[in-house]
Amino acid sequence: MKWLVALLMLMTCYSSAACPALDPTLSGELAMNLPDAEQQLTNVLLATQSSDTLPQQTTQSIDCWLAQQSEFYTPLATIRPALTRLSTAAEIGVGHARTSVINEINRSITRDAGTGFIQFPVANGGTTTINLYDDLVTPFCQAHATTDCARATQLAQQLWLIAGYYRALSDSLNRPDKLASLQFNQTLEQQWQSYKDDTIKLWPHEVLVNSLIYQPQKTGLSGPPNYKLLALRPTLGLSYLSDQPHRIQPTINVDLLGIYWWKYSESGNDAASPGRGIAASLVWDGDDTAYGLTYHHNPKWSVSVAHGDENDIVLSVSLQLAYWVLR
Repeated sequence: MKWLVALLMLMTCYSSAACPALDPTLSGELAMNLPDAEQQLTNVLLATQSSDTLPQQTTQSIDCWLAQQSEFYTPLATIRPALTRLSTAAEIGVGHARTSVINEINRSITRDAGTGFIQFPVANGGTTTINLYDDLVTPFCQAHATTDCARATQLAQQLWLIAGYYRALSDSLNRPDKLASLQFNQTLEQQWQSYKDDTIKLWPHEVLVNSLIYQPQKTGLSGPPNYKLLALRPTLGLSYLSDQPHRIQPTINVDLLGIYWWKYSESGNDAASPGRGIAASLVWDGDDTAYGLTYHHNPKWSVSVAHGDENDIVLSVSLQLAYWVLR
C-alpha cells in the first residue's frame, strides 16, 4: 500500500485557482517526507520571521484553503475559526496580548515530523490532533477515487505548512524576549568576569567569607555583587615612622576588616570601575604595631594612616600582594 501512496503523491494534485499554494517548493513527495520538509520549511520561513505578523497573502491563503477543504475534511470547520482568531490577535501582538498569542500557539499548534501527527486549536478552546498518514492520505487513497486521493495528499501537505507558519509566527513574536534574555545573560557573564578580573583580588579565606554572605536570587540567574569584604588581608608597605631614627622603613600592613566597592559601567561593556575601599588596619615594622585606617585607591595599591602606642604617626603606602600573586 505504501508504494501506491507514494505513486499517487507524485501525480498531479487537486488544486483550485482560488487558493494558491502556500509554498510551491514544498509539494509532492518532499512535502510528505516530513523530516526533510521540516528542514526545508526552516529555510522558507526565514522571511516570515522578519515580521511580527504572517504576511497578508499567507493569511488569506490559509483561510482560503481551510474554507475550501472544510466540506472535504470536516474537522477543518472547527480549526478555521481558531486559526483566524490567532491571526487577528497576532496583528496587535504587543505586551500581554503578544505573550498570550505565543502561549496559545505553543500550546495548541504542534508538529511531529517523525510520526506525521499535527495538532491544531479548535473553536471551543481545545485542540484536535490529525495524523496526516492515517487520517488523510491512507483512508482516502484506499477507499476513494484518484482525485480524492490527490486532494487528501495535497491537503496533508498544506496542513503541515500551515502549522509550520504559525510556529514560525510564535518564534517571531517571541524574538524580543529572546533577544532581551540573551542580552541579560551576556551582561551577567561580562559582569562576573569583571568582578573576577577588574576589582580587588581576594585571598582564599576572603573568597570564603564573601561566598558565605552572598545571597543569590531565589529564581533565575544572579548577577555579581558590587562590593567585596576584606578580612585579615596582608600587604607589603613602605612606611614613614615618626618615632624611628630611620623613618622610612618596610612594614607589613594588614587590613583587619573592610569593604571595597565599585560600579558596573553603563556604556555597554559592563566592566567594573576601579572602585574604592576602606578598612581598619594595622602596620607592623617588626617591633611595634600601629592601628589606623587604610584607603584603597584601586586594586593595586593603598594608603594607610596609623597611630602607635607612643603617639607616633605612621604613614604607609602599600602594594596589594593579592593583585600580583593571584593574577
